Amino acid sequence: MIHAYVDESGDPSRTGKSSQHFVLGAVLLQDQDLGRAVDLIDTIRKATGRQAGHRLRFNQMKARHKIAAAACLGDADFLSVLAVVVNKSELRPDGLDENNRMHRYSTRLLLERLSWHGSSQNPVDVKMSHLKRMKKAAFAEYIYARRRGTSKIRWKNLTKTVPTITNEASEPLLQLADLAASAVAMAFTTPGNEMPSAITALSPRLGRGANGDRLDAYGLKVLPGGKAVHQRFPWLAELEVSGA
Repeated sequence: MIHAYVDESGDPSRTGKSSQHFVLGAVLLQDQDLGRAVDLIDTIRKATGRQAGHRLRFNQMKARHKIAAAACLGDADFLSVLAVVVNKSELRPDGLDENNRMHRYSTRLLLERLSWHGSSQNPVDVKMSHLKRMKKAAFAEYIYARRRGTSKIRWKNLTKTVPTITNEASEPLLQLADLAASAVAMAFTTPGNEMPSAITALSPRLGRGANGDRLDAYGLKVLPGGKAVHQRFPWLAELEVSGA
């Protein structure tokens, strides 16, 4: 079985005080690698000057420690990272604002990619960090509606229809998802030609699929996509080519 731990960076609302980008990130681990992932958390604590047992929070780290944490993830060849990035400022002003609709739509896109990563013989078990103000019943109904309707999610490749909603106290490996999602979000904070250090460090782990699929179709989904996002972040083309 594959374990997917999902967390967000930024917030899905659009107000004057909200983040420009909303990111859902997932860290994927095979059964046999769960122990190595626990050890990785200890390695990251040491690399960022944290004490044993300290709960890792990317947004509480100094800049150099953020890069160090991303580098530790990038060096962990037993895991993969998938992410959905939404540039809220480029979306239409209507349609995804109410009732956590942006979070739900981002979840749908991420579930698609997670299901493509698994198979009926090796399904993906998805655990998501609880989003503030999210009503579990409404979230579950949205996911069930997607299953009843049309989507690109390969449901047979998931262990259950609705992801488990939990927290870091119950699932400490969600800390890795926080680091991954936040490292991706950090890369989209400032436009520029140079590939940001965090995404450079993390890029070896960004999922490309068994057949080497395009990164933007599989491991790093950016909305809106197309020419506009590549003009704003030219380093995306380099990331597509290098994969490292």
